[in-house]
Amino acid sequence: MRRDYGFKWRGFSANGQYYFRWVYDFAADGPIPLDRMFDQGSELSIGHFVVPRKLELYGRTSAVFGKFRSPWEVGAGFKWHFVPDHRMWLTGEILRVNDSAFGGMIYPYNAGMDGWASIGQMIFQF
Repeated sequence: MRRDYGFKWRGFSANGQYYFRWVYDFAADGPIPLDRMFDQGSELSIGHFVVPRKLELYGRTSAVFGKFRSPWEVGAGFKWHFVPDHRMWLTGEILRVNDSAFGGMIYPYNAGMDGWASIGQMIFQF
């Protein structure tokens, strides 16, 4: 189950969500040490256009709390719309990751990572 909330007002924005799940009725080829599990997490991001419609500064954080691990991350960055139609922009971010819960090709970190990471991207929207 997930709850998602957000707002925008005069160049400021905030978005947050809370989620949780119960996992049970496992199928395995051998004995496992538990028969059910509960985990939960949250995400919060805030931003402000310091130059209206051109340059946004933002911060974000997320965490997952579960039986086996409690990974979290916190980051800050910018989003610069350097063309007038907002279909192309540049982003830069620095973040601190603790025991990352996931990873992938578009993320600057891998599952299980601890430490600092940075990312820079140019995004084209079609």
